[in-house]
Amino acid sequence: MHDAGWSAFTGMLEYKAKCYGRTFAKISRWFPSSKLCSACGAVTGSTPLAVRERS
Repeated sequence: MHDAGWSAFTGMLEYKAKCYGRTFAKISRWFPSSKLCSACGAVTGSTPLAVRERS
């Protein structure tokens, strides 16, 4: 049931984005977004708490 709810939500979100001329992109749940450098795109290993920044 949980997966079906998420699928319906993303489907509605994609539909609304198309209606309003916006871009909708689904990424893999295993995409390393928290380990990806926003400046150069390099993927790092584990980041210690001392160097993390809160956005």
